[in-house]
Amino acid sequence: MLAVMIIGSLLPGVALADSGAPQALNALQEQAIQKAVKESLKDPESASFKGLLGGQGSNGTQTACGFVNAKNSFGGYEGFAPFHGLLVTYTTEDGATKVYGFSVVTIAGAGISAQSVYDWCIRDGINL
Repeated sequence: MLAVMIIGSLLPGVALADSGAPQALNALQEQAIQKAVKESLKDPESASFKGLLGGQGSNGTQTACGFVNAKNSFGGYEGFAPFHGLLVTYTTEDGATKVYGFSVVTIAGAGISAQSVYDWCIRDGINL
């Protein structure tokens, strides 16, 4: 799987609650996360996800972690790999509309260990 530094996408939705504990994500947040993660894969259409959770970093950033499984260059599935990224909420000029963005920080594979990703998630209150 490909390790990625910052890939974003945007969707309208509702903000993630401020808490150091894991947070369930709403459907729009999950869509933003899946869209951004798929953009980093060799075969985006083959992607399946599980275990998506939100959290909050020590500096107040909203984060999300989960697992993705997708086909590699040879057409075989690699198995579920953990990922970590930043969930961003924007408010439009009207002050009422929320737009989500998600930036993939890392996906296990291509020299990045699953343990490294787990450590990032745990640091943000998300125990995969």
